Amino acid sequence: MIPDSIVLIGAGGNGSWLALFLTQYMFHERGLIKRRFLVVDHDRFEDKNRARQFFARPGNKANSLVGTYTMRFEGRLQGLEAIPKMVVSRTDHNRIHGVETVPVSDVVKESSLIFLCVDAYYPRSVVSEYAQSLRNVCVVNGGTNKLDWDVSIHIRRGGKDITPSLLTLHPEISELAKAERGVLLNGTINRNEASCSAATDEGAEQTLASNISTATLMFQVFIAYLADKITAYSFEGAVYANQNGLWGPSLRSISDALV
Repeated sequence: MIPDSIVLIGAGGNGSWLALFLTQYMFHERGLIKRRFLVVDHDRFEDKNRARQFFARPGNKANSLVGTYTMRFEGRLQGLEAIPKMVVSRTDHNRIHGVETVPVSDVVKESSLIFLCVDAYYPRSVVSEYAQSLRNVCVVNGGTNKLDWDVSIHIRRGGKDITPSLLTLHPEISELAKAERGVLLNGTINRNEASCSAATDEGAEQTLASNISTATLMFQVFIAYLADKITAYSFEGAVYANQNGLWGPSLRSISDALV
């Protein structure tokens, strides 16, 4: 199933690697090379991110990645576009101090395929809620910890959920997003405080291994979706885990049937 547009929200630890995989695939796939591909992120790459994020130059993450791939593919990915802003609800547009925003309805459209790689809960909640208003859409969410990760896929067709939404699978996100939104609207947070760097300082560390693994699994879900071969909607993986007494990398489906 070829989407009308592809939207990558969050271009850091997971998103920067996923952008590499997606642009490489889209460039060599005739049905995708001219598709609209939006990279959305208000945050900036810094030198300290080089240990686990893929980028060629510091600066805004969306602009940096789009500039890199425009050069790499000689401008032939015609739909590639950077949006250096935070995705918010329409009612919150231009209400967050110190951060440029874009309404979710401006980037997520009918027949879009959205990859949620953003660390903050609020944009995840906004996108998931808005997706419920569309007839046809696909939302792939990636979550990452130090040595493990999870990926889920929400598919809507003809106004019906084929698989559960992110907020159905993880209802706790709604409350976390409300709290985060309150802080954002009160103007007591800067553009980086809700980022992964702040989370790392508090101990919720991500690693190169977990970021690349999450991006790889999201890319695999993308390929399966294009081929209409999705038979599970949520997955967990780990760099190493105990599997019946044996230690090693693991991947398992935690859902085995569509709704």
